[in-house]
Amino acid sequence: MGLPPHERPRWGWKRLAARAHRVVFLPQPDRRILIEAALELVFCRVLVASVPFKRVVGVIGGTTNLREAPARPQDVRRVAWAIETVRTRLPVELKCLPQALAARRMLRRRGIPSVLSLGARLDAQDLYAHAWLIAGGVAVTGAEEARMYGEIARFD
Repeated sequence: MGLPPHERPRWGWKRLAARAHRVVFLPQPDRRILIEAALELVFCRVLVASVPFKRVVGVIGGTTNLREAPARPQDVRRVAWAIETVRTRLPVELKCLPQALAARRMLRRRGIPSVLSLGARLDAQDLYAHAWLIAGGVAVTGAEEARMYGEIARFD
């Protein structure tokens, strides 16, 4: 007799294997962008956790050869979908900054410019921070909570 559902571990080898099995049967373009999103999210989480923020800014900013044409909304929405899909399925907690960084790197790789914003708000005695990403007028990550924060930094 196993544990009741609320006491079962969220992640186990069987569950991970089942999820990996589902990815194998996705169409190749979906599989590729989900794998890319997973790698970027893990990389950015490690980056944010282990590197001083002053150096992380080098990943946020920087110059690239971005095409002059406006971003195609379907490409931006596809990256947003991949980040959100993978974020909810990885066995690690992913805060807003690694999500925004990963999405920005994916968009940059596709030649799509984006704006990463950092915001803050003060509630009673607590200071909260948030990061969100907009590309081509489309919210990629974190935009739902963005209106509760005052923008303190913007990276074009």
